[in-house]
Amino acid sequence: MCHVKTCEPIDSSETRAMTAFVQGLTYNHATRQMKISLWISRRSHLFAIAQDPELLDIFYDLNNKVEMPSASTISKDIKEIFKISRKNVAEMLQTFRASKAHDGPYLAARIAECLHEYGIQGKILALVADNASNNNTMIKQLMQILPGFQGARGRAILSQFSIVKRKGKKASEDESKETIDTELEDEEEQLLQAEEEEEEGEEGEALEKVDKDESSKEGEDGSGLQEEELKLDPDVVASDAAAIQAAVVEADLNDCVDPLTAAEACIGRTSVLKLRNLGKKIVNSGTIKESLKSTCVRSQTPVMQMVKDVTTRWNSMTKLIAHALKLHEAIKLLVIMQEYNKRTGVHLLRFQLSNEEWDILTQVYPLLDAFLYATKKISQSTIPLIHEVIPLFDHLSSILDTFIDNVALHPVVQNAALRGMILMKKYYALTDDSIVYRIAMILHPHFKTAYFLKAKWNSEWIETAKELACKAWELYKPAPTAVPVAAAHDTSRLLNMTHAEHICHISTPF
Repeated sequence: MCHVKTCEPIDSSETRAMTAFVQGLTYNHATRQMKISLWISRRSHLFAIAQDPELLDIFYDLNNKVEMPSASTISKDIKEIFKISRKNVAEMLQTFRASKAHDGPYLAARIAECLHEYGIQGKILALVADNASNNNTMIKQLMQILPGFQGARGRAILSQFSIVKRKGKKASEDESKETIDTELEDEEEQLLQAEEEEEEGEEGEALEKVDKDESSKEGEDGSGLQEEELKLDPDVVASDAAAIQAAVVEADLNDCVDPLTAAEACIGRTSVLKLRNLGKKIVNSGTIKESLKSTCVRSQTPVMQMVKDVTTRWNSMTKLIAHALKLHEAIKLLVIMQEYNKRTGVHLLRFQLSNEEWDILTQVYPLLDAFLYATKKISQSTIPLIHEVIPLFDHLSSILDTFIDNVALHPVVQNAALRGMILMKKYYALTDDSIVYRIAMILHPHFKTAYFLKAKWNSEWIETAKELACKAWELYKPAPTAVPVAAAHDTSRLLNMTHAEHICHISTPF
């Protein structure tokens, strides 16, 4: 007995086998399933490989009671592992808070410190951030601190969003065009000078001196709106005008559609301003809201609440037009009600839209609704969205093209679509500044190169996108491991290829 206690067994295969036997069976179903999911994920295997007959034979030789998970189970396990890992990473990153002013150099220094702490400073392809100027500075600083970081790559090599120049009519005489431009500039100046004098809830204060005779004289355009109600945010107007003008010059799209006359521009503007002010009156008045319900009943319109346009909220005008179109008949009855058209009061008759103005709103709504859809799509959380950017741009450009080319639409709507096209072309071109959009498309199983072919991209652009994906993979692919010569068979190599490597393989000529 004393000899047994003092004897140290030698390290041999027999000793290890006996030790394992004495300890008992170490097989655990949950642990094995987790390891299989990690193996498939790390080596970029197909989920279905877990049901490969040869692989199952190997496992059954080791343990005839082994249970292999299905492809759908592995998919769920990998998603669950990702959620847990993401939570753990988020907790680790909480230790690297930015305690000082968020200027570009400081943010870059803190991010670099965090990356070095976890040893991943050489594995960063891109960062997600908004377009604040300090983030631009941060990216430039990171490119200096982290040699392998590519930052914002400013290459205009895939400007796929080129627009074929359309034939359109120009103003026959320069003099008449100058007259139209002058009239529009005068009207825009009148809009810019209008201040926000009427706060929400003060509906009748600015309108107490209005009567029917005065309203007939209000504005030479016959819109029936007072100057203080022809109000737009001056900063917004100036910013939009500058952006549009710059994009127009760059894109050379002045001749796509006929230019608007002063009368057409006026009716397009007043149709929106009338509805905007009417929505504000209704929403801010409980009495008018109740009257709207009664007119809904009288006109056999489904009862619903009106909404108002909020300048700081995206797509609120789209929602306002949508509600107005549904409440069309009820609104027509509401604005002519006697109690709201007295000499002192809100005088809703001024916001009565003509048939032409209703037609403009009806025609422009589907166009705006497309942008509302895109906004909702790209604003989702907890799901990846990078691969959705280019298809959404293509979707919107197709719709805008349709509206621009549709001569049956009101000129105001056609020109609105043209302005949208000009600005969207500018922002679509910015996707060339980052490689992540194209890489996301190439690696996405639903898109790959098939999407670009279907979208009729130039073959050189498609090849460039594939090259970007392959070069990015060089940064992340695992270090090569020694493989026995006998095992280096072409079939085995293909089975172990990742998506990016396989793209390179199938795209290489024989």
